[in-house]
Parts: sequence; C-alpha cells; structure tokens
Amino acid sequence: MVIPFTFFALNVILLEQGYSTAWYFISLFFPSPCNVDYSILFVLLGVAWYFINNKMINCAVFAVLSLACWVVPGSCFFTMQLGWFRPVFFNVFSLFVSMQWCMCLAIPFMLLYNGEKGKNLKYLFYVYYPIHVYVLFFIQFFR
Repeated sequence: MVIPFTFFALNVILLEQGYSTAWYFISLFFPSPCNVDYSILFVLLGVAWYFINNKMINCAVFAVLSLACWVVPGSCFFTMQLGWFRPVFFNVFSLFVSMQWCMCLAIPFMLLYNGEKGKNLKYLFYVYYPIHVYVLFFIQFFR
C-alpha cells in the first residue's frame, strides 16, 4: 500500500524539477490513488461505501466529501502539482468555478433507490447521450 504513494511522491518531485516525460512514464506504469479524478477523497468514498451499509450515512459521507472537494484546493488532495496551491475564496462566483458541489444534487436520488433493478433503458441511453452531447456542442458553437 505504501508503494503507490512512494511513486506519486517521486512523480511530484520529477515534475517539479522539470522532468515531465519521466513523470508521465512512471505514472503510466505505476498509477497512484492520489491521481484519480475528484482526488483521493473519492477513493475513500468507495472504501466507506463498501464497509458502511447504512444509506443515510453513505449519503452524508458523499455530501461531506463532495463539499470538501469544492472548498479545499485540489492541490491539498495531491491531484495537482505542489506549486499550484491557490487561495480559496468563498463568494457567489466560486460556485461556478468548481462544480463539485453539484454532486450533492444526486443525494435525493440515492436515497430514493430501493435496490431493485429498474426498466431496461440501455438503448435509450445509447441514443440519448451522443445526441445531447451534439446538442450542447451546437448550442455552444452557434451562440
């Protein structure tokens, strides 16, 4: 368990010294739990959900970790270079800079889930996802 964190520390040192090619090579073959999307907090979320069987506690853990990813700079969770520390400003505009807080909107749906498989809508999503991506692209492109 210590080896991935050791390789991550080595990668950060190499990147800070300007050896980005070596950093990418080591990261490719020795992945680190610190470099996952949404920081290491969501690795902890997966572990918590595995061991905690209470739906309310799981949703509370999800809310706390989602808000923590929004409030605390990403570099504190080792998702960026150490030189990228940035101050945290709390204002209305910070809601639109980092969208991590929006994950809390999924909590009501998690609480409503009863553990049963729903309708088979697999092919609906195969059609819906590409179409909505194209629609969003054209809205952005032609505005």
